[in-house]
Formats: sequence, structure tokens, C-alpha cells
Amino acid sequence: FILVRWDPKKEHPANPDRMRPGGLFHECVQGELEHSGHTGHRHPVLDLFTDKKGQDQIVCLQGVLTHHLTERGRGAQTAGTPEKVHGRDANAGAGGAASAGWRAPAQRRLDLAGWSCLECPTMPPSEAEFLLIDNSNSFTKFALSTRTELLATRKLATSEVDPKNLARVLRGWRFQSVLLCSVVPEKADALASFLGDQPLLRVSSKIELGVGIDYPKPQTIGADRLANAAYAAACYGAPVVVVDFGTAVSFDVISRARQYVGGVIAPGLAAMTDYLHQRTALLPRISLLEPPAAIGKSTRKAMLAGAVHGYRGLVRQILVEIAKELGGRRKLSVVATGGYAELIAAGMPEIQAVRPDLTLQGLRMIAGLNFPSPERIKHPGRRR
Repeated sequence: FILVRWDPKKEHPANPDRMRPGGLFHECVQGELEHSGHTGHRHPVLDLFTDKKGQDQIVCLQGVLTHHLTERGRGAQTAGTPEKVHGRDANAGAGGAASAGWRAPAQRRLDLAGWSCLECPTMPPSEAEFLLIDNSNSFTKFALSTRTELLATRKLATSEVDPKNLARVLRGWRFQSVLLCSVVPEKADALASFLGDQPLLRVSSKIELGVGIDYPKPQTIGADRLANAAYAAACYGAPVVVVDFGTAVSFDVISRARQYVGGVIAPGLAAMTDYLHQRTALLPRISLLEPPAAIGKSTRKAMLAGAVHGYRGLVRQILVEIAKELGGRRKLSVVATGGYAELIAAGMPEIQAVRPDLTLQGLRMIAGLNFPSPERIKHPGRRR
């Protein structure tokens, strides 16, 4: 958690009376400490909230740690329970020594009115061999990666990709090579320009992908689709279909011969429901979630049933037609990714797996295939 000071002169949605000792503060902090195995160290921390001077200054507990750390590139690995809590003696003042038994955080802490707050010592690495960039229509994702795993991720709205925001998002990261996967040419050029002389490779049909391509105009295949296909084939075998629920829903097909043979593109789920709202006078914009029944008892529920059940029908029938065209006896593997993958796959046994990180994992694999390893750079003549 992050503790923030409360200005009594300003309105705040929290009710200070509920934050007094014995209230929400104690429940949250005590619960977190018990959960993380720090029960024995609970009392010094609770002194922060029982101290007469402190309780009027610090009365608001905000559960915004996940967002705060994500914005600073610490990723989901730090979104769990903090491992250490550091407090100061209530009578020592702002310069007081740390309470016995507590280790002062070396970094990544917040200081409020002389108090040191929560430390998250398990931080994702800030240095790696690869920087992977997935530049899609809605969001641009960044990941530090080795050849075997993703280490840390950050995200930026694609509309906000500019030098200022890129400097903020990539601050503190160090990497040797960059693999750029983009379906937004203008932003791809901005990314490449910002990275300057850093070794950079763009995903295309011309580089090593781990799968073959049997397609009339391979240069027209989206880079993200190539990354998805490459990783799906490596992890789930062939034949396999990747269903990517993005702004549009795309189906990418890898044949038994491990070749990308084409796909299907259909309107995205959100695009369809937004279009109904925009083109009709009485139909509202809806938030997409599992409908309570197939027969809607209100306009919103009817739209929800049509969107979710109807979309599952669209996906199912496309998969049936793809399987027919591929032929053979081997069962077709199907893996889903993208924003609405979890929602749609929940009612579709045809989809064997949902992988939110599929594109980044594909980029990690492609980077390993195209950039020489440090071992090979150091010993170019060594036989392996």
C-alpha cells in the first residue's frame, strides 16, 4: 500500500472517522502483516497510526500500489504483499533512528512526515539483453527479456507514443538490442528514431521466425500476427490457430508443415457493440461481461447476450471452417490472446489456452533467433 497525507482543508472521499485507530488502517495493516509472516513486527508499524500527531496527518490508505509500480516499470511481480515494513520510533521525531529489528529500505520508499512507508525489495531487473516492443493500435507494450523469459513489462497508450513519454516509460532500463513489432507505421518510425543507434530489428517476413510462410504477399502480414504464429507453433505444435481478440479479431493459421498459411480478420467485439451505440438512437454503450442469460430482460442484457453469445458463435464457426480446410485427423490446437480472450474463451471448449503475453513471448523467441548470443559474440570462432 501507499500512504498519503490528507489535507483537512480539502475534501476527500474517505471518511476520516473510519480511519482512526482500531478502524480501517489497523485492519489493513494488521491483515497484511499477518499474511506476509511479519506478525511479530506489527506493533511498531501501528504506532504510526496511534500517534496523536500522526493520525491527523495520515488518514488515507490507498490501494494503488499495482498502478504506482507498473507506471515505474516494476511490473506485476511486485503487486503482491510487501516483504518488509519500516517504521520509526514515534518519540524520535523526523530524524529518529529506525526501530530495533527493522531494516531501512535502501531505495523505492516513500517518506511522509518523517515516516518511512512500505518497501518492495523484490524488484524486476532493470537490465536485460533485449527490449521487446509490441506497438499495436491501442497500446504499446515494452518488455525487458532474456532469451528464456520476460523480466519486466510496461505499457503506454499508442496515441501517447512520443519522445517525452518514451523517455518516461523506458527510464532506468538498460538493454543491448531492440526487437520492434509494429502495426502502426507512424509510431514505429517514432520509436526507432527515439532509440537512435541502438541495435534494432523490425519483425517482418524477411527475418527468422521459426516457422515458414506460405502466403502470396508475405510482406502484408502484420508483424504481431507473425509473432503470435511463431510462438504458438513452438509451444502448442502444428496445426494451430491463434485467435487474437484485439481492435479486430484475427485468426492466424499454421499448417501441419509448420507454415503460416493465412488467416481470417473480423470486426472486434468492442467495435461491433460501439457501432450499435453510435448508429442507433436508443441502444446504449455497454460494458462487456458474461451475460446472465441468453434471453435478455432489459435492453442492456439483450445487447450483452447478443454480443457475447453471438461472438462465440462467430469464432466457433470460423474455427470449424478452418479445420475443414486444413483437413487431416490431428486435432486443431487453438490458443487465444487479446483483450476479450478470457471472456469469450470461458464459454468455448474449442480454445485450449489463453495467453495474454503471447505476442511478447513470440517476440522473445524471435529475438533469440535473430540476435547473436553474447556467447557467440565473445567467441565467434568457437564451435558449438
